[in-house]
Amino acid sequence: GRKVLDEMVAARVKPNEVTYSTLINLAPSYAEGRKVLDEMVAAGVTPNEITLITLLKIGATFHQGCDLAHYAREPHREWFTGRGFYTALFARPIDHLSADELLGVYSDMPFKFDTALENPIRQYRRTRQQEQALSLAMRFPYLPASAKFFRERMDFCLPEFATRVSAGEGEEDLHYAYGVAAQLAEVWDLAREQLSIAHEMATAEARLADIERRLLAVAERRRD
Repeated sequence: GRKVLDEMVAARVKPNEVTYSTLINLAPSYAEGRKVLDEMVAAGVTPNEITLITLLKIGATFHQGCDLAHYAREPHREWFTGRGFYTALFARPIDHLSADELLGVYSDMPFKFDTALENPIRQYRRTRQQEQALSLAMRFPYLPASAKFFRERMDFCLPEFATRVSAGEGEEDLHYAYGVAAQLAEVWDLAREQLSIAHEMATAEARLADIERRLLAVAERRRD
């Protein structure tokens, strides 16, 4: 790859973002890939999202990827990092972090895409860290990965939600997630009760709309 790049330069063919992204993909390590990225910038070629995703996938740790996310968005760079980049970032191994630690990192990101958190939920589920998976799923119960976790571990989730409600925990996230889990378990009266409480507490338009859709679906099933 290096030899071809040298031939291009010698032939006065200007390498572009595809050239450098391909070379990064051939790098034997993240550190070597970062060197290529630096060369790319020095040559006056702006990395695109594919470049940055490629760099993540050649062996970046989660924390290296987070550093890259912040580096890419510094004022004099502002390279594009969208949903694809953040999905790739949160697909890096994170199961050494607690859900609270992960959410702390997430809240500090330049951009936030909730769908990127599906990967951590899956990782926690695969490594049997059900408390951590529940912690994330409870905050984002509308994600498909959360629904899958609720379905697979209904025997754990419903009693856990019930215990927390009985203990006086009354956060919006708790009632919302409890309602979603109950809906998936087809416990219609419980789903209606918890979703109604969450609806009274919710302020975000997207969340209100989702809860209202769920309440309509529950009402239809109760009539059936």
